[in-house]
Amino acid sequence: LDAFWDLEQRSKADHNFAKGRVIEQLGPQTRIEHLVYKPIWPAQARDFCNVSHWRILEDGSTIVVAARSIEHDSCPPRRGAVRARLIGSGLVIKQVSLSPPVSEAFYYIQSDPMGSVP
Repeated sequence: LDAFWDLEQRSKADHNFAKGRVIEQLGPQTRIEHLVYKPIWPAQARDFCNVSHWRILEDGSTIVVAARSIEHDSCPPRRGAVRARLIGSGLVIKQVSLSPPVSEAFYYIQSDPMGSVP
């Protein structure tokens, strides 16, 4: 979970991630965040303003993370980037084995990159 939730570590799991910051902490598991992604030639960099939430399911071995774009006064579009829209995303991490430690991860994302994408 840290590889996605900890913005200082996210680039280790997502090489297109440039930087991010928490705009507002809404609770221990819910926050508004501003994320910036590196440009992929020939398109410009993209930024997002998202609300994200995570929880551990009742089985104790499954973590679910969900996010979508929102508008927030403290999260204006970044200069030099196109404000993209995250329609929805989800990450499910399920522990399969304790010894050796093995987990399965499923990640989906639906977004509109907005702007011009050649």
